[in-house]
Amino acid sequence: ERFQYLFTLCRLDTIALGCLVAVMVRTRWYPEVRARLARGLVPVLAIASIVLLATQLDRTTWFGRTFGYSVVAIAFVSLVILVLEHRGEAVTRVLRVRPLQYFGKLCFGLYLLHRPADTVVSALVARTDLDGTSLVWIPVKLAVAVGFATISWRVLERPFLRLKDRFASSRHPSRVPLRATVVGLVL
Repeated sequence: ERFQYLFTLCRLDTIALGCLVAVMVRTRWYPEVRARLARGLVPVLAIASIVLLATQLDRTTWFGRTFGYSVVAIAFVSLVILVLEHRGEAVTRVLRVRPLQYFGKLCFGLYLLHRPADTVVSALVARTDLDGTSLVWIPVKLAVAVGFATISWRVLERPFLRLKDRFASSRHPSRVPLRATVVGLVL
């Protein structure tokens, strides 16, 4: 059951949906359809939310292991497009607070390092007489994960990001007119 959760090929639909949104918002026709698209995604998000609440996001069930992850992906793609549509407005103001911006910067490191942080804290707690299964340890695990991700950002990610302009080809989307990029993706 962890295979479907962890194996990349089992999660390609989620990755593909994220890529589709990234390409779509860069097309020349997106500004013309974005408001209608966002309105159409409100019921999609609502239905996906109802399905996820009804199934309790249980990845041990047949539905959870097959369609559940796709429903989660559809819900979050809908949410991302809705946020993009309302970017800069009062309804999305909470997303612009500094702590959330900081977590956004660390998100890849948090994604990669939350499990090692959990393992380290659990191992340290196991060496004591304390109850390692207690929910009291969740804030500690989160703090360690944020610490690991901060170190990763400063030592690895930020230095590599500073180098990215040196390696962009003349065909990189940032250097090619948008229309040529979209045509290239279709071909």
